[in-house]
Amino acid sequence: ISIPSRKLSGNVTYYWQARHQDSHGAWSDWSAETSFTTQNQAPEQPASASPGDGAAGVGLGLMLESQAFSDPDTGDAHAASQWRITATAGDYSSPVFESGTDSASLVALSVPSGTLKNSTTYYWQVRHQDSHGEWSGWSQESWFTTEQASRTWVWVLIGVAAAAIVALGGGVGAWLALR
Repeated sequence: ISIPSRKLSGNVTYYWQARHQDSHGAWSDWSAETSFTTQNQAPEQPASASPGDGAAGVGLGLMLESQAFSDPDTGDAHAASQWRITATAGDYSSPVFESGTDSASLVALSVPSGTLKNSTTYYWQVRHQDSHGEWSGWSQESWFTTEQASRTWVWVLIGVAAAAIVALGGGVGAWLALR
């Protein structure tokens, strides 16, 4: 007999017996009870939730979010996640950020300050681990572009330069020449 897919859960011991019926309708005794334990199944591959694929103008104080944990095995819990970011599509050999096994940031992770740069395209993935140590596949790669650098510092520098010219006696004429 073949058991249909998804009828049995992982990490469960099942017991079974068989008996036969002859052509006259008489049944045999049940066989001796036999057991087997199913293997743990990996969690479902998560999907990225935020930032959405192709998001532009993303702030440097970024929060990555994945969909909720899902596992085909009844009773398996979400034990950890692993997050990674790269600046080269499909290449995570030298990631910009890699969380390692993280049991605190299960479906959302705040990217550490100083990790990302302005006006840069990044690619990211996440995977989930179940309570039996099995990892899902990595999510499909998503990408985003960070916001442009703030131009506030330019105006601060111009203001400082103007104050210096005035302080040195250059007056309004020097200020206009600077502009």
